[in-house]
Amino acid sequence: QRVLYSRRGPSGWVTEAVGATKDVQSTIGLAVDEDQHVFVCHTDGNGALVVASNEAGSFSSQPVAPSAASCDLARDERGRVHIAYGDGAEKNALWHGQRESDGTWHLEQATISATPAIASVDLLVAGPRQAQVVYYAGGSVVSTTNASGVWESLALASNGAAGTLGAAWKPRPGDVYPAGNAALVVAYGKTSQRV
Repeated sequence: QRVLYSRRGPSGWVTEAVGATKDVQSTIGLAVDEDQHVFVCHTDGNGALVVASNEAGSFSSQPVAPSAASCDLARDERGRVHIAYGDGAEKNALWHGQRESDGTWHLEQATISATPAIASVDLLVAGPRQAQVVYYAGGSVVSTTNASGVWESLALASNGAAGTLGAAWKPRPGDVYPAGNAALVVAYGKTSQRV
């Protein structure tokens, strides 16, 4: 499978190839920095996590981690790109990183889930280094944040949560940018259960 990026141009939709022909996407994350450069995270044909960007005019890929099960990107209020991903080798490890001004990624392990198989990662960023990551882990929806300075996790739902999920900030009146006081809202699927 091939990773593609589409944008609306003056005369309709324009599609570009992001990676090589054998790039395989487990999940895809997308962010746009303050200079309108596009960033796309995905896994390559070997299962490694890469981030492709069109900063140089056309897309080129940068390796980030040897493996990933799921990834997402977000932009902070300063325009910097952040990444969150579930480790493909250690199925219960969640990582967060920020792209520095020199183009390198500063990565840190956010959490080790008690339940394996972190999947369907959704990343939100509220400040320069404050991240909120919502993900599935073994049938539960979990929220992890470093807003207090250390990573803390909270199970939001359990018993059969599955599929993909989405998270967003619900701004409060007067919020200009999703600030630390914005409410987190999450949508997710749940498997049917027999009674």
